[in-house]
Amino acid sequence: MRITIAVALVALASPAIAADLPVPAPQLPPGYVPYQNYNWSSVYVGGNAGYGFATATVSDDFGDSISEDLNGFIGGGQAGANYQIGAFVFGIEGDFDWSNQSHTTSAFGASETDKIDWVGTVRGRLGGAYDRWFFYITAGGGEGQLSANLSTPFGSVSASKSRTVWTAGAGVEYGITENLSARVEYLYLDTGDINLATINGFNITGRVQDNLIRGGLNLRLPF
Repeated sequence: MRITIAVALVALASPAIAADLPVPAPQLPPGYVPYQNYNWSSVYVGGNAGYGFATATVSDDFGDSISEDLNGFIGGGQAGANYQIGAFVFGIEGDFDWSNQSHTTSAFGASETDKIDWVGTVRGRLGGAYDRWFFYITAGGGEGQLSANLSTPFGSVSASKSRTVWTAGAGVEYGITENLSARVEYLYLDTGDINLATINGFNITGRVQDNLIRGGLNLRLPF
C-alpha cells in the first residue's frame, strides 16, 4: 500500500515539476535574421556611377530611319526618402547625372559628335525588405540634355536641347550599417517621338532610348 501511494504521489507531482523546467528556445536556421531588425525608414543622400547604352533614331513618314549608339560613363548624385511598413518600403528619389555618352562620325575632313550631356529624374520607389536587403521597382519622369557639335576645316557649330523623358527600372539595395547602404540599379529612359521638322507635309521625328546601369552609396539618416 505504501508503494502504491508513493507511485501516485510521484505521478501527480510530475506535471508540476515539468512545468517548472525551462523551455528550450526554438532553433532558427543558421544565418536567419527577421526583417524587422533593420529599419529602412530614412532620408538619404548619396552618389552613383555607371555606364549608359543609348540609341538615337531619326525616321520619316516613309519608314526610313537611321540610328546611332551613344555609349559612355555616367556619374552623379541622388537624394530621397523611404518609409517602411512591415516588409513593404516605399519612397521618392531625385537624381542628377553627368553623362559622357557620345558618338562621333567623321568624313571628308569633317566630324560630328552627338552627346548626352546630363540627365535628371524624379521617381517613386516601391519594394520589399528582408532585413538588410531591399528589392525595389521604380518609375517616374525627368529631363536630359542632348547636344551636337559639327567641326569642319572652315569652322565649327554646336547646338544643345533639353528633352523630357519617362523612366522605369529596378534595383537592389543592401544596408552595410545603420547609416550606410550600397545599391545596384537599372534604369530605362525614353524621350518618345520628337517632331524634329516638317518638310512639304512630311514629318521627321527623333527618339532617344537610354539604358543606365549604376552602382551607388547612400548616407542614411533613419527616423
